[in-house]
Parts: sequence; structure tokens; C-alpha cells
Amino acid sequence: MSKKILLIDDEPQEAMPVEWVLRREGYDVFICPTFEEARNIIKNESPDLILLDIMFPYENKPELLKPRAGIDFLKELKSNDNAAKSIPVIIMTIRGEREIETECFNCGAAGYIRKMAATSVLVEKANELIGKPGENKGSQDRTQKKLSMILKIIKWWKNERKFEFKFAS
Repeated sequence: MSKKILLIDDEPQEAMPVEWVLRREGYDVFICPTFEEARNIIKNESPDLILLDIMFPYENKPELLKPRAGIDFLKELKSNDNAAKSIPVIIMTIRGEREIETECFNCGAAGYIRKMAATSVLVEKANELIGKPGENKGSQDRTQKKLSMILKIIKWWKNERKFEFKFAS
């Protein structure tokens, strides 16, 4: 079953490349330019991960940006009475101020990525938080444990056996 990612960003020219990369990786991606649309997607689709921009236009003055609108929405998502409380949220923003990043983590963000960061960073963080598409997080953990055990066996085997390499002449 494919993993669902909700991308909340009011600027389609910034959201579309991210959507393309995530779809290429196998994720189902929903883009919402408003919080109202995002609430509907969260209710109807139950995404596994939310990517959230911070700056959004004021509803009554769309030509002006409200610099903390995404943080307010993050607080709403992480409130005790919200069903979306358990969905991990990665903040994606152009803003790089340390105090904004700290506030986002204090409000419950699972990650904070600058929009100029490589998309590989985003894919890596998504895989870390919700697993790769087609696998559940538990199977990813089991795979890591199996790999770790195999590496331990290989190390033991190398130490217990002496290798002789003979070359054909």
C-alpha cells in the first residue's frame, strides 16, 4: 500500500517539483494551497506525513504574507483534541532563523527542512518517518535488524576463518 503525503503550500511553483520527486519515489501526494483544503484531505485521506510551509497569505489580504500562519496550523494539528495529532509534520520553509526552527520543534514538528535543501534530504526524512512506499514502518525496522545480524555473522565468520587466496596461473 502506498504512503500518502500531504503537501500544504500556497505556491504551486514550489510545490510541484517536490510533488514530482515524491511521486517518482512512489508516494501518493496531495497538494493543498489552503488550510481549509488541508483539513478536508486530512479528514478524508488520513495522510501518513504532512509537509507544511510556514508563510501563507492573509485570507482578507492575499497580497500580504502572514509569516507564522504555518506554525499556527501546526499548533492546531498537534492540539490534544485533533485526530491528526499523531501524523508527523515536516516544516518546509525558506526561513532559516534558528528561533523559528526551535519553535516548530517545540510545537511538535518532526522535521524542519529549508526549501533550498536537496530533494534527497526530503526523501530521506520521509523514508525515515513513514517508511518507503510499499512497506510498513515495522518491516523497515525488521529489515534493519536482519541486516545488522547478517553483518555480525559476516564479521564473526571472517575472524574465525583464515582466507587463502590462490590465483590461477
